[in-house]
Amino acid sequence: LTQTLMNGHQVSSGDWFVLNQSGTVGRSVTYTLLPSELVSRIVVHKSSEASLVEGGVAGSVDIQSRKPLDFAKDYTFSASVGEVYADSPNKWDPQLSAFFSAKNDQGNAGILIQAFREQRHLRRDGQEILGYMQFTDTPALDDAVSVHPDLAGVWFPSLIGSALFEQERKRNGAMIDIQFKPADNW
Repeated sequence: LTQTLMNGHQVSSGDWFVLNQSGTVGRSVTYTLLPSELVSRIVVHKSSEASLVEGGVAGSVDIQSRKPLDFAKDYTFSASVGEVYADSPNKWDPQLSAFFSAKNDQGNAGILIQAFREQRHLRRDGQEILGYMQFTDTPALDDAVSVHPDLAGVWFPSLIGSALFEQERKRNGAMIDIQFKPADNW
């Protein structure tokens, strides 16, 4: 029940698993939706305060994006290109990010433009247990209980199967931030 904010505003839920959304919509935030290149800092509040948006029973996390007036130089440009390797799917995926920031000579107005593209392949292998049965006096299990009487009444997993989860994630986005500061104490 931690409240997640972006620049002081509530972040809507972006959870992909439908069972996580029943009854808790708005409480679940997938941080994988937000690339780290957009983040300037993260402020964690361990308990609620009167100045915060309500809803964070277990505190709140405020993700603050970069602002154009935060940069020392009037013009700033940065770009990054990379690849990420994932063992299970055995794939390389691209990651691209760029931003440009400009502000006026007085340092009271600026614009920041950011763009990103990211792709990820995920794979998870596992085992599923979809039910349980009990050793009883039923005819199908008579042999096991008669050979091992200590098994009478013991529960055991049934319907055991292998699980394969594969997913391809694509994240493309951009952000424009315009900042104006009419006075030093504003």
